[in-house]
Amino acid sequence: MHISQQKESRHTLAVMVDNEPGILARIAGL
Repeated sequence: MHISQQKESRHTLAVMVDNEPGILARIAGL
């Protein structure tokens, strides 16, 4: 469970980094 959780968070982090321009634009839009 712990290993799976770590893998999931790492995947989420990778997606966030990959989509950083969109996230920054969304934050700027707020």
